[in-house]
Amino acid sequence: MTSDEWAGVMPARSLDFAKGATPAWSVRYLVGRNVLSAADVLESGAEVDEVSMSHRAFRVRVGGRARFFVKCADPIGSHGRNLSLEAAIYRMAATSESLRQVLPACHYIDEPGGVVVLEDAGRDTLASYLLPAGAPDGQTASILAAYGAAMARVHVVRPPPLGEKPWLLSALEPVWRNYDWLPRPCAEVLARLASSPSIRDGFRRARSRWKAYALVHGDLRWANVLVDADEEHSRVLLVDWELACLGDPSWDLGSALADLVMLLALSGGRVDDQEFAAWAAPLLAGYARSLREPAGWPALVELAVSMAGIRLVQGLIEIGHVDPNQMAAAEPVLVASISKLLAQGGNIAIALVDAAERSR
Repeated sequence: MTSDEWAGVMPARSLDFAKGATPAWSVRYLVGRNVLSAADVLESGAEVDEVSMSHRAFRVRVGGRARFFVKCADPIGSHGRNLSLEAAIYRMAATSESLRQVLPACHYIDEPGGVVVLEDAGRDTLASYLLPAGAPDGQTASILAAYGAAMARVHVVRPPPLGEKPWLLSALEPVWRNYDWLPRPCAEVLARLASSPSIRDGFRRARSRWKAYALVHGDLRWANVLVDADEEHSRVLLVDWELACLGDPSWDLGSALADLVMLLALSGGRVDDQEFAAWAAPLLAGYARSLREPAGWPALVELAVSMAGIRLVQGLIEIGHVDPNQMAAAEPVLVASISKLLAQGGNIAIALVDAAERSR
């Protein structure tokens, strides 16, 4: 973006909310910023659901219809985190048609106040559509292809330097010591992985190939993928850009592949190579078709396979945050998958590229 382009989307003045964000505050905020009119509230009524996770967040319905998603970072509810990266992405979308196609409409950006106001069309997440099976059905394959195409539209964007390289790339290095900032069961899993020379070397090989040249979402998971789908058309939107960075597209592709491995591993207790290829094929085909066969495509898929192994480590840790017993049950099959993805990336990538070609 040039300085003139940035000037055209400068943030509006902040609104102080010293008492913290609440459902009632979200409606007052929208009215105070002229995003929502007082007449709409009085005549149609406004209903608010709080859906806070890492940040305070509210879904606002007007007249019973989904309208706005208000996301804000405040010192109490978000531990001092801010939304500067997310705000930067929506500013980029003002001058990038490719990026704008895969984002919900942005109604308002208040960077000093740490607030973004987005369209809320009441879409389901990708998790609502991906059910365990030997292979995706027609509609599911269409959605996965749309997901791949959405990633490709992100990766053609060449942003200014922003964000940080994923910490997970170096998660097995001694610098992290004993992981005492994690729950003990999660720390013990990371320590076991770090004690494996083959897994640790797989992390290092993948990290050495990282090249920062494209916009990367950084935290692709099913909860961050919104879907509009019918029998003839599927549209995918990507949300939650707080970990976006100038990075390597293999990280996003690997994150998507890791989710498919998790689907198969946790539903069936194993990961069959043919089933994995069947699920990955439409995703990769959608990506390649959108870019008309990206340069270095087999090498990109090979690195994405390794990144999937790394990302699976995060998936295992996230299970442990919620249910250590489930993490212990899932550890054998997921660690086996991690080892295989890191050690056999080239062979796996060949099979995936072939499957993607056949699905096209």
